[in-house]
Amino acid sequence: MGDLNNDGKLDIVVANTYDDWHLRIVFLPSGPNYPGFQHNQVFINTSHRAGHDGDDDDDDDDSLAGHGRNTVISFEDTSATDGIQTVSNMDQPGTSGAAHTWAIAMADLNLDGNIDILSADNQAAPPVAQEQRRGWSRFFKGDGRGNVTDITMSLPGLQVENSWMGVAFGDANCDGRMDFFNTGMGNYLGGAGLESSLFVQQPNGDFQRNTIFPNPFGWGDAMFDFDNDGDTDILWHGGMDILNLVACDNPGVLLVNNGQCSNTWTALVSPSPFSVDHRIRDAEGVAIGDFNNDGFFDIVTISAFNIAPGNPNLRPFINLVGTTGSPYDPVAQFQNLLTGRTIPGFLVPVVPFPTYTPGNLSVELSSAGNGNGWVKFRTLGSAGITRHGRDRGTVNRDGIGAVLKFTPDGLPTSMQPILGGSSYASQNSLQVGFGLGASAKGTLEVLWPGGSKNKLYDVRAGENLTIPAIQCSFDGSFRNFSQYRNCVKEALQDYRERRLISRSFADRLQASAERAYREAH
Repeated sequence: MGDLNNDGKLDIVVANTYDDWHLRIVFLPSGPNYPGFQHNQVFINTSHRAGHDGDDDDDDDDSLAGHGRNTVISFEDTSATDGIQTVSNMDQPGTSGAAHTWAIAMADLNLDGNIDILSADNQAAPPVAQEQRRGWSRFFKGDGRGNVTDITMSLPGLQVENSWMGVAFGDANCDGRMDFFNTGMGNYLGGAGLESSLFVQQPNGDFQRNTIFPNPFGWGDAMFDFDNDGDTDILWHGGMDILNLVACDNPGVLLVNNGQCSNTWTALVSPSPFSVDHRIRDAEGVAIGDFNNDGFFDIVTISAFNIAPGNPNLRPFINLVGTTGSPYDPVAQFQNLLTGRTIPGFLVPVVPFPTYTPGNLSVELSSAGNGNGWVKFRTLGSAGITRHGRDRGTVNRDGIGAVLKFTPDGLPTSMQPILGGSSYASQNSLQVGFGLGASAKGTLEVLWPGGSKNKLYDVRAGENLTIPAIQCSFDGSFRNFSQYRNCVKEALQDYRERRLISRSFADRLQASAERAYREAH
């Protein structure tokens, strides 16, 4: 979910994969020309308030909630006209012009105040002619009015074939631009070139792929500051049943950013940071949040099925594919699915068929114990609250789509977007956290959907704050300082009247807003 048209209501994008399966065609050999791929879809939120008599309520309060009025919930499928079906390089004869999309998410990738869409697509066959390739990470640029344009063909760094399956966002090198991480087949199942990869945004808007090193299969993923040292780390999980084996190559991957935002990585393999050996879990969903409120974000995974402990024929993957040079070579395994079935002309060893158990939920609490400081934030949108300061639209009530940047004193700036769904079929907590290392305080900057920017100075280690959208941007075009100051004051008064912020916090936000304006001008 995200607000594609900046009207303060959340819209929906849906990832589709195949057809209705009635053709019974084996997927991999179907190749990129298969006509049954289904287009992804966009549903624009057209919900509105209505009075007791059924007529639209035309007061200034655009909230969809409460005060005795009815809410008409509705969405319009705009997929045929908003650009989501115009996929670059794929409208070829004999094709559907669509892709097999495993994961999709909405985030402001280019930080222009408009929500974009990133889809993680599956190749489904070896690479063919470029005009028919499908397995790319695709960037649909939003215009803030509900329309998107696939610009992937203009970004050569994204034209990388893989079975992309999960997507996460952050700033890996602290250069102020948003990067993303996509999980893929990995090297044990897919071979060279199919690594899960980090895509680092360049000054020209293109992305540079960083494969980091040979790595395991991946589904869900996350980018967050695992150790609260002030930069972004990478997490992913995965498992796969395919043909004659189950991939047990991923014990849980956690890559720690070396130094400060170096974009070089250390894999925590042995000893493992995880309390569970995830190799025997076909883990797909991954989400993060601070369950025990200690400032270190915890990890939730869910598996489709598990391999029962003690199963025979769990074998090292290097016996099958050889040494890859990955730090996961010593631990990556696979489960042999050969049975005692007789096949003419083949000698098949008789082995017990492996035992599986239903998938399960894993919650692992992270308490690094390293003494690093932290801050946490929730965002509060202006929809239905503020009557003033709407210079750039209105912000949905959860602030989904906002991009938060935090700069601890003496450390680089890191970034966290507020996401309405990401990873693989998962939803992170809407509360985000930043590490401070040894710093005592830092500065928060928020880019809201629509483009307004706010700042809050001197955020102290251990603070857990709800940040309201003040749609009076400190870098905006106001006649003078007095007009800007009054804009902020009136917006904060609206939040105070709803008892959503305290007077003291409103005073703090006002002072920070005025300081930010003076610094920007």
